Amino acid sequence: MIENKGYDNQKNNQSEIVVQDVSKYSEGISSQESQAKLNREWGNESQDNLETESEAASVQKVTSNPQGPSSAEPNLNVPMTPRKALQMFSDILTDFEQSEMLNSTIYFIGPKADKIKGSLLSDNNFGYDDDKGDYKITLKDHIDYRYEQIRLLGQGSFGQVIEWYDHKKKEKCALKIIRNRKKFHDQALVEVKVLKTLRENDPNDEKNVIRIFRHFTFRNHICITTELLSINMYELVKDHNFEGFPMETVRGYAIQILQSLKYMRNMSIIHWDLKPENILVKDKTNKQLKVIDFGSSCFNDERIYTYIQSRFYRAPEIILGIPYTNAIDMWSFACIIVELYIGFPIFPGVSENDQLARIMEFKGAPPINVMEESTRSGYFFDDNLDPLPVKNSRGGIRKPCTKSLTQFLDWNDKNFIRFLDSWLHWDPELRLTPEEALCHDWIHEGLHTTQPLHYHHRMLNSQYQSSPDIESRKLIQNHQLEQILQFEENEVEKCDQTRSMHTKNINSPKTGGNSNFKMNTQKIQFQNFMDELKRSTLNHTNKLKVDTEEKFPIHQIEDDDEIRKLAQQMNNLENFNKKKWE
Repeated sequence: MIENKGYDNQKNNQSEIVVQDVSKYSEGISSQESQAKLNREWGNESQDNLETESEAASVQKVTSNPQGPSSAEPNLNVPMTPRKALQMFSDILTDFEQSEMLNSTIYFIGPKADKIKGSLLSDNNFGYDDDKGDYKITLKDHIDYRYEQIRLLGQGSFGQVIEWYDHKKKEKCALKIIRNRKKFHDQALVEVKVLKTLRENDPNDEKNVIRIFRHFTFRNHICITTELLSINMYELVKDHNFEGFPMETVRGYAIQILQSLKYMRNMSIIHWDLKPENILVKDKTNKQLKVIDFGSSCFNDERIYTYIQSRFYRAPEIILGIPYTNAIDMWSFACIIVELYIGFPIFPGVSENDQLARIMEFKGAPPINVMEESTRSGYFFDDNLDPLPVKNSRGGIRKPCTKSLTQFLDWNDKNFIRFLDSWLHWDPELRLTPEEALCHDWIHEGLHTTQPLHYHHRMLNSQYQSSPDIESRKLIQNHQLEQILQFEENEVEKCDQTRSMHTKNINSPKTGGNSNFKMNTQKIQFQNFMDELKRSTLNHTNKLKVDTEEKFPIHQIEDDDEIRKLAQQMNNLENFNKKKWE
């Protein structure tokens, strides 16, 4: 989790681990037995074995790549046994390395590096760590006698990410070195498990998530190697002078992020820290995105932390101390889409209280059902459930319901506003899932362009790609969704009318406005009514959607006659549902 723009620093209170012997790893991953188990599970090489049989057949004492970072390394034919390396380079290798390398396969020794001279008598992991447990980076030195350090890419509470040159595969990669503390070791093992799950279930690399290559332990640090990507979305916005991107560009990015969210949800994975810094472009020549940094991630049934996410993108249930689900990633997604469009965050809170106050400026106070679940409401609300005053930068008080997305975005695209509103709900259960979002009108508006069409059809229904009548199928699907969207629009109007009428009644002198208790009672009654109306709308929408898909599955449409027949059946169903719900 690389921290930028004043994001929260994670506070990590943990006991110091004193390492007594070079052959022992720190607690939690320290024993040779557990390391051997990890090696078997992850296929780490042992001594002189190469990673694959095909690679072993093709590599025969290849001299280090002359175009690699350290082409000047003398007479090093790889792979090399430790005995051979000791015979040839004992004057270059430190005493610690000469004892450490006996169980390694040698591809690179870092002859040009200003090496740290580790010692069993030195503090902080034999002298290789700083006081915080971070590995001391030495450019041009090696990791695991294979990777050459090129440059630091980023660092955070977890450790450091560095660009490396892999002298075995003759290519660059990113390598994450986890801080040498038990807390981070334990989380790193979860991260490896998550990355392995994502890789194994995406063999064709189509789901827009970063791919792990391998992991290993070196000098008491868990190391994770992944593909090397380009700049992140924050840097991309910065390069665009913080002016945001055109709507079509934002839509193309949104579709790709939704693809990764859909995939993670199907794998029961919560990212936990979705933000522009953790979404990278594959390279600057195209717009393909990949979600990275699963260092805080977990499976739905293995949640570890209760307080996570960078503040600007933190879901309200995290702030309020409410049990969370994948829906926290959906909230972060909406915040990211707004930032990509306007160029800066929508909720740039300077503190927890300020963050929640900024959310209430757009969304109003949390509904009563959310407040009832909160374990931290006392930090933000008084006994009457009114928000505690929070000052803005001008000295004024931030007040609920004083801003709107339309005014903030300076854009009157109803579909775009509705798309964002579908994710920015106080109640996580009311937020759209990624699958539902991919069927939204705002997404469908972009289907006439080539690139979003490819991404959208690939992730929503893979059968679309090989179908000769994509446009016909798209029209049928739009017709299926039309009645759902129309019903939602009618219900939104009813909600707005009811809210307006009830607000007038509350503000009227006839309501006994001098009684705070009566006012709060009316607020609660009104909120309960609104929540019930929203839930009935959502239930009807989901039921209608399921019924429609069961009766008329898109993938079974084979010819024009069937399409016309289906359209007629859809009209009959629509008329039936109108009568039923009127």
